[in-house]
Amino acid sequence: MGLTYEVDAAAGIVLERWSGSVFARDFEDHLALMLGDVRALACRGNLADVTECGPKFTGEQLGELVQHTIKPGLRGTRRRIAVVVRGPEQYGMARQFQMFAEAFCDVEIFTDAPIAREWLLR
Repeated sequence: MGLTYEVDAAAGIVLERWSGSVFARDFEDHLALMLGDVRALACRGNLADVTECGPKFTGEQLGELVQHTIKPGLRGTRRRIAVVVRGPEQYGMARQFQMFAEAFCDVEIFTDAPIAREWLLR
């Protein structure tokens, strides 16, 4: 498992990288770090590169994390999230996330990181 993030303060975005097998608990811990980081919360959005990960959680677990961790953690702010995927398993996870979070996040799915970054910075 490897979920990391860094704040690109100049661009005003959070750069996330997911690799290996990612379980619901891993994602929950990752969210706790990011949502507790005032630098990350001050950014306009996230660029999440999940091209190297294998999600190992259910849609139900993802939905619970979105509703019970991400939504309250954003404290009423709207977020832009660009998710970069490589294969169908990652796309399925990203699409579910997009549907769960649509009420408080603008989520787009990409296969090209530079295009995702360009969308995020618009």
